[in-house]
Amino acid sequence: MIIKEINLLSNEKLQKKLQIVSIPLFLILFILFWMISNIESPYKRLVVHDINEIFLSTIILVSIFLLHELIHAVLFKMFCPSSTIKFGFKKGIIYTESLDSEYSVKKFIVSCVTPFIIISLLLFCLNFVNILTDNLFILIATLHGISCIGDFYWIYILRKYDNRKYKVVPTKKGINIVY
Repeated sequence: MIIKEINLLSNEKLQKKLQIVSIPLFLILFILFWMISNIESPYKRLVVHDINEIFLSTIILVSIFLLHELIHAVLFKMFCPSSTIKFGFKKGIIYTESLDSEYSVKKFIVSCVTPFIIISLLLFCLNFVNILTDNLFILIATLHGISCIGDFYWIYILRKYDNRKYKVVPTKKGINIVY
């Protein structure tokens, strides 16, 4: 029995709300990652700004978006081995879908938050050993963080549903919460 349908892709009002929320989220993440980048490391070097850094940041950012979706796919498959995983690109967004699946609320929340945590830690490590300069770390980590707004929204919605009673069913446009 469907308790709630959330159509993120077709709900323009919801999309606008998420865009508005992403502005303070950007500021919060920028400050957070700036503070993290100030952790001292013996590997730090002076900041270099050149065309190579811009090229590198673009490659890293695209790679991170792909890695983010790959992490979702691995978790979806791990939590529901019979599911069919598909990747796509719609409205400028890379996505992973698992339409023939049903997940506990807890597992779906884990699937939502894990890419943000893993990628943020990876970027921090790359910054700590000076593969990423502070500026690149802050830029890439912040952009990745605000691109997680949809995942954060799912967590916000699902936090109030009892894991033992409800399931999450992904749909073409969002999710259904079922009893």
